[in-house]
Amino acid sequence: MNRSRFRSRGAGGGAALWTPADITTFKWYDSNDADTIVPYLSGSDVSRWDDKSGNADNALQGSASLQPSYSATGLNGLPSVFVDGTETMVIGGLDVGDNYCVFMIGEFSEYQSYIRWQEVGFLRMDDNGNCRSSGNTNLATGLVDSSGTHISSMDLKFDGTVNGAASYLDGSAVSTQTWSDASATAYGGTPGYIGSRKAVDSFSTGHYQEIVIVKNCTTDTRQKMEGYLAWKWGTESSLPIGHPYKDAAPTV
Repeated sequence: MNRSRFRSRGAGGGAALWTPADITTFKWYDSNDADTIVPYLSGSDVSRWDDKSGNADNALQGSASLQPSYSATGLNGLPSVFVDGTETMVIGGLDVGDNYCVFMIGEFSEYQSYIRWQEVGFLRMDDNGNCRSSGNTNLATGLVDSSGTHISSMDLKFDGTVNGAASYLDGSAVSTQTWSDASATAYGGTPGYIGSRKAVDSFSTGHYQEIVIVKNCTTDTRQKMEGYLAWKWGTESSLPIGHPYKDAAPTV
């Protein structure tokens, strides 16, 4: 039984709400789906956060001292997976030669690497106003006001020769960057980390609510994902004027 408490606000005329299940996702972690949290008990440490994409790339942490905690009302009265600055979960790597859109919603008070694949790229947002994607040279992409709960996303090109990234916050473009790094191909099979830069290095502090990764997504898919996350988690007021889902959640 799926016990997800999806926020249905914003859909009109009885239309079915669009969700990432309507497209092919590469990785998908949703703290609002109780069936994916192990163990599902508020206040307990989380050893496994199941991947909803169908690819079975579950986020894992076997060491009790590194396990984040689950709270049924952790952020704005909604579920979250919380890392306290000493915790992380491990996920699978990226495929060299593919493009990705990485979406994340949550709230953080420390600005280390919130989701990262070794030295290839990461997303971060923090109360100092940073929304950053990075390549091997750690190039910042811009500064925004990211206090509170926000949707942070990165359109990442990862081909091991000329890499690129475009960052967005709440549906608004932040900036873009490119970098040359032929050695990046060596990181294609390395694991990723939710909550740290590596297994025991540069931890973040804050709440993770949902992470979705899509290969080769279009502008339409990116905007639908922004609308879906905003209306589900109550941040639709932060979407920019003119965004196609500013006034209503996406439907099918």
